[in-house]
Amino acid sequence: MQYYVMKTGMEMFDACRAYGLGLVLDTLREDDEKEVIVSNVGIYYSVEGPEIDKSAVNRLMHLLDPNLAWKETFLTIQRSRRGDLKKATKNKIDKIGDTLRDDVDQILRKYEKPVPVEFSSSKGETLYQSMELAATKGYRVPIRSKVAYTEGSSIKVPAEDWALAALGEAHFTVWKGGVALATIIPQPEKVMVMHCRDIRNSIDQTNVNRVSTLTTLAHMAVLLMSEIRNRKRSGDPFIDKFSSLIYGAMRRTGGQLKPASGGIFPLDFLYNLMESDPEISGEIFEMWDHVFRIRNAKGRSLEDLSLSLSEFIAHPMMETQENYLKVHLRYLIKDDVKIRAYTEECIKEVMKNVRS
Repeated sequence: MQYYVMKTGMEMFDACRAYGLGLVLDTLREDDEKEVIVSNVGIYYSVEGPEIDKSAVNRLMHLLDPNLAWKETFLTIQRSRRGDLKKATKNKIDKIGDTLRDDVDQILRKYEKPVPVEFSSSKGETLYQSMELAATKGYRVPIRSKVAYTEGSSIKVPAEDWALAALGEAHFTVWKGGVALATIIPQPEKVMVMHCRDIRNSIDQTNVNRVSTLTTLAHMAVLLMSEIRNRKRSGDPFIDKFSSLIYGAMRRTGGQLKPASGGIFPLDFLYNLMESDPEISGEIFEMWDHVFRIRNAKGRSLEDLSLSLSEFIAHPMMETQENYLKVHLRYLIKDDVKIRAYTEECIKEVMKNVRS
């Protein structure tokens, strides 16, 4: 059975809905039935799985575990006093549960056809900035003869689209805080939902470099590729393919969170390394993980080292590689930094995949 998640141009929202629908199908299917696959097909995400017994809707309720990342999903809910956020988050979780319990048949029927999402400023559920950075309110608009201003209207989406996006956000995104608070989700190219949950949970429990949003993304990309490489080496016949990391970063200003940056972090270079030589690529990914975690004798992060490596992974060119290796070499000859040197095989393998 094939389902269609039509894209809207809001990359985080679209990926989260695809994952959310895949999670619903994966939870409702029987153990011996076909695995659920999410594929990127241009203007939509294809979600494939078995015919579903919609009467098993009660299985979905365990997806609403309050210990999941719900408070991050609804991070930008407006609140006037301490304690309101916890109550508001619970209300939103209950709303998702009601939508799944009452409308799961309607949800699945809606996605059986390529139907676009209907946006509104007055009806539906609010799409929060923490769920999709592009949902931030628009430009200030003058009202009352320019005496006062409004920051625009919130974007609202149908309850079923909102519920699936919230499920995908809570179960498949990774939140990491540093200079800015970033939500990150791997964009599916062709992936198995069951694998994605395991990979996400493994990465979520791992500390990553937080010098900047870029270093967090680069470190997460290396960890993600290490997980995929390990699955490939274990003999798993299905190898998940992700096209990028989608991210949205927010910075705290006073008592509010404001948009900082958003976009995608490419994964092509890392996939090319893995496919070029699975054995040597493992050594390279292990070294890069080591570099992102390295500190000097006083326990300080080596910011220029992690930043230069991140730039190289994001833009694998001779210039960025040379810049990174110069920084690495400088720390290699310092006494207060215990950093490892690359083997000749690793350097050659990396250079084979670097653009001139």
